[in-house]
Amino acid sequence: MTFSPQHLLFTPRFPPLLARIIYMSRLSIVYEILIASPGDVVNERTVVAEVIEDWNSAHSRVRKISLQAVRWELDGVPATGDRPQAILNRQLVESADILIAVFGIRLGTPTGKAPSGTVEELEHFRSQGKPVLMYFSGGAVPRDHDPEQLRLLQEYRSELESNTLSYTFPDLAALRRRLSRDLANVMNSLAGAAGDSASRETESLIVHSAVYHPASYEKPGDDVTGLVQSIIKERGPSFRVDINTFGDPFINLFKALTIDYEYRGHRRTKIIPQDHWFNLP
Repeated sequence: MTFSPQHLLFTPRFPPLLARIIYMSRLSIVYEILIASPGDVVNERTVVAEVIEDWNSAHSRVRKISLQAVRWELDGVPATGDRPQAILNRQLVESADILIAVFGIRLGTPTGKAPSGTVEELEHFRSQGKPVLMYFSGGAVPRDHDPEQLRLLQEYRSELESNTLSYTFPDLAALRRRLSRDLANVMNSLAGAAGDSASRETESLIVHSAVYHPASYEKPGDDVTGLVQSIIKERGPSFRVDINTFGDPFINLFKALTIDYEYRGHRRTKIIPQDHWFNLP
């Protein structure tokens, strides 16, 4: 009988012990980082996302900690029945662990509860005592700027001066350098506070379903709930995800998992990209 690579990949006779060695699961603490800003700092938002990925590339495999950027334009799901910002709060803000806020020359659009969506997200994090990193652009103000928006931004910044330390960046390169350093310090602090995860208080989350995405987030594949062995909520802003491949290299083809889980009586859904599972060598 001639074995093709495809046959070797899918055959049920694939040696299970060897498969488990090659595709051994790892445990990873995942921190969600919410990128908050008005709409006038598109390039700055891209820099923030790149800094997060740079941290993952340098540290996540060794430290078994993974950072996941959260952006409303990519991660928000269309819904009705409430204020748009309230919907985003439930979907993204409340479950995020760290917030990185960037301002240019606008404060943003009022939400009905706060002067802007960014401000509402910031104040939520501040009230929860979660880590907040805040940056303001010090670049030249364009001649066609909105004076009222700039005034509102300056007023809000003045209100923060008594109890908030922020950083003013002159350009994108300076933002990248400073944020890289600040993010490293925050992660060192969180990792130090966490200590040995085995000795920390944990809560198991109820996994209702898990569906894999073979090529794109928009086209889910088969139900693979059995692969998700556990999702643990640890004390503090961290999750530990344990995914067992059962020796099946088919996991290699997954792009992401959408997991529907329950935490303290609340149902939530998260998309977990493949590079955050740490189940492959």
